[in-house]
Amino acid sequence: MITSSGISQRLEAIIANRRDQLPLVDARVESWERLATQMTALDRALDELLVLSSVPTELGVGIREFKSRDFGQGIAEAIARLRVVRGRMARETITIGVSGRARVGKSTLLQTISGLNDDQIPTGSNVPVTAVRSRVVHVQRPPRALVSFHSYETFRQTRLEPHHTALGLPEPPTTLEGFRSLSYPSPDAEHRDTSDRDRGMLTRLHEFQNYLWSYETDLTGADREIEIDDLRPYVAYPTAEQARDTRFPRRHFAVRDVRLESSFPHLEAERLSLVDLPGLGETIAGAEEHHVLGLADEVDIVLYVKQPNQGMGFWMKEDDAALALLDRARGAVNRRRDFVFIASNESVGQAEAGEAMRDQIRTLLNGGIENQHYKVLRCDASNVDNVYENVLQPVLEHLATRLGQMDSEVLQDAVERSRSTSHLIEVAVGSLLADLRRHAPQQGVARERLAQLSKRLRGDLAVALDDLVRSLLREARVAEGDPSFEQAINDADKKIREWITNWFGQGRDEWVARSVKSIAVHKAPDVIATEQLNEARVFISEQFNELDLHFEAQIAELHSQVAGLLKARLGGLLQDLHGREALEALAELLEQASEPCPSMSRAVRNILKLELGYRSHFHPFVRAGLDSLDPSSPQENLGASADVGREELAERLYALLETRASQAAWEAQKALLRQENTMALARHAAAEQFEDSLIRSETSEVEFDRLSNSYRDEIWPGVFQGLHDENARVSRVRHHAREAVETVAELGR
Repeated sequence: MITSSGISQRLEAIIANRRDQLPLVDARVESWERLATQMTALDRALDELLVLSSVPTELGVGIREFKSRDFGQGIAEAIARLRVVRGRMARETITIGVSGRARVGKSTLLQTISGLNDDQIPTGSNVPVTAVRSRVVHVQRPPRALVSFHSYETFRQTRLEPHHTALGLPEPPTTLEGFRSLSYPSPDAEHRDTSDRDRGMLTRLHEFQNYLWSYETDLTGADREIEIDDLRPYVAYPTAEQARDTRFPRRHFAVRDVRLESSFPHLEAERLSLVDLPGLGETIAGAEEHHVLGLADEVDIVLYVKQPNQGMGFWMKEDDAALALLDRARGAVNRRRDFVFIASNESVGQAEAGEAMRDQIRTLLNGGIENQHYKVLRCDASNVDNVYENVLQPVLEHLATRLGQMDSEVLQDAVERSRSTSHLIEVAVGSLLADLRRHAPQQGVARERLAQLSKRLRGDLAVALDDLVRSLLREARVAEGDPSFEQAINDADKKIREWITNWFGQGRDEWVARSVKSIAVHKAPDVIATEQLNEARVFISEQFNELDLHFEAQIAELHSQVAGLLKARLGGLLQDLHGREALEALAELLEQASEPCPSMSRAVRNILKLELGYRSHFHPFVRAGLDSLDPSSPQENLGASADVGREELAERLYALLETRASQAAWEAQKALLRQENTMALARHAAAEQFEDSLIRSETSEVEFDRLSNSYRDEIWPGVFQGLHDENARVSRVRHHAREAVETVAELGR
């Protein structure tokens, strides 16, 4: 039993580290995909520019040279490499691929490790048995099988197209019915130039077609759970006897992939899976290529199974070809010995043949040095203890030690190889932009017209803003003050007085009853007086808090005034936006312009920050008037309680409190009315600051030109239509080229 918690913990740590790497890989994939979109847009923009007869010869030469470079392939390769890395980092298991030619004990080894049997991982001694790639995952639950089926389209792409291509046949039909009725050449026809391999592929195409009746209903493209004991027809070729029966179904033709879940015996390490990889040596078109693709991002190490019997004791050229395929699958992992182990399956009585085979491996593959390039593991594939001790234990120990480094090599290679492509793009786009600067058509009339309009726009806005500022200053200095502010104060004062005269909002009977009880409990009116004074102070303050609605309306009006005069002079730039929403949109447009205008954006954002509130700006003036409601101030003499009844005493108390509350409300109202021009002054100051920042800042003239260049056709729609169309096309080229440069710079960080 493999019980090393150290190995298990180290493998868990590797999986956790892979998860940590995923955001980095995803970000790079997203950047490369964005660059692909930008380069496609740039290519289209260059095509649109080239069709103009006015494009200078020198610029046309530079554009054609740029377009002759196939950046798309490099970008696609970069994305593909990173997606392979992502597949590796996203796996939730450590995965061992089991490979080898037919009849070497590969399936037996898988059975021994997984605890499954012939119905789930079929074996055979005379013909290839495993028909589809199976993934066996170690989980602590009863065994189950999840089968992924082809759709007709994926069946066509992965099964039919490779055969058609290899045989020089037209593309296979795009519909199932078309395939059913297609007429293939007979594999038995006598053609001197037809190879055995070609005959084998034609035979397979006929099998696909002749047995379509048995698997076409499975071509759903869906996943389905299959009873574990019923799995064999989906994963195995027919036996020799079954193959002779034309009524025997071929359901494995429809299967794309199989996931088996089983609790591996004698194994405590979690998160382990095995992948059974068929394909080596088969005559099925594309099988070996599919084998390599199956390894690229799905396995961490491969066990290449070899058996020294049945004339296979010597290392053969087919084994060299198989290792060459596995070496391609190794990819960026630096050392062969990290990725491929050779498992020598030696049962009882094969010691001599096994030794001969291992000698050849040492001589031919390892340069005469034991395990130099490929570590050889000797085992009996049918013996559980032998396999666990001699194969699984050393493989897991190796992975726990080396897999983190292998992950780093794969990620670093993808980044570095992609970087060479990004550098080529950076240089080429930089050269293109330089050609545009040297040779692009000049703005001419359009440029001069734009300069005039930009200058006029600044002047018009200066006049309009100055008129607004002067108007606001007059409002702030008039003797009669702000009628709307006075009305808001009077409305609040009215609510306060109605509340006071209604016995502090309670009515006479309720208030007197409450006071009588308090006087009876406390033998004095002081407690109820204190409570009521505090309540009155809070109530009065809260009513004046509602002035914030007035202040908000005043600020909103200023925003609407400023936005209105800007909108009236900026054409369709702000479209149907108004008030604060229009100003926020303008600030964003100024920041994200192709030629940004930071000072103008700050001016807009500063006027948006204008705030004025009762609590922060006006309450300090009101606070002194509320001192008469302080319970600690001297209380009037209410008379001896022995001579006055409690109800009469309560009425006297109300009269005194009503006087103090009314006086406090009057003082508060008077204090606020003295500040009635504060909002007008604040609005004037904010508008004046906005005008100065927008019109008279050090960079104002430059930024008005930038605004005009960036949004020319939005501000003056139709004015430049037909004026040097090449300018617009050159601008689009520059825009897409600069986007690509920014993304390349992002990839370089």
